[in-house]
Amino acid sequence: MLIRRHRACCPGSFSGLMALYEENWRLLQALAPTLPGLQGKLSSHAGEDCELHLDVLESTRYTRSLRLTYLFAVDNGVEADPDFLLRVYSDARQVEAVSCINEPRHAVLQQMIMENNELDRRWRRNIILNKWLGYLLDTGHLFTGLPHGSEASEACDRSRFDRC
Repeated sequence: MLIRRHRACCPGSFSGLMALYEENWRLLQALAPTLPGLQGKLSSHAGEDCELHLDVLESTRYTRSLRLTYLFAVDNGVEADPDFLLRVYSDARQVEAVSCINEPRHAVLQQMIMENNELDRRWRRNIILNKWLGYLLDTGHLFTGLPHGSEASEACDRSRFDRC
């Protein structure tokens, strides 16, 4: 007997976006298995990859606001990139990338962002988050729930990523 798979949702649709939020939940749960109990600032080290930072900004019964980022050393201090603000919906088992602070700086890319509708912008942010979470898991990052040791953590050298 031949079984055909039906797509439950279409890329670019609202239902597809909700499915993407569910996938982001699954990936974030793998990255931070003790997510409901996490508090404060945490960091993860994985092999040759930069130190990953997770900051629990707000926590209520059913939602949490998180910041997930790398920190890079720059001439005048430290720069976060990518710098995601996440909203975790525990009851719905979904994670939404509410914003990515370092949006493209090039004028043409900024114009493309402005021309898109809200659904397109949410898709773009959450696809990027989805791919990044997958990368972080592949490199071995894991948040164990132990608080970050110091405020002055090591920033990564951006030149490590300028090889392309």
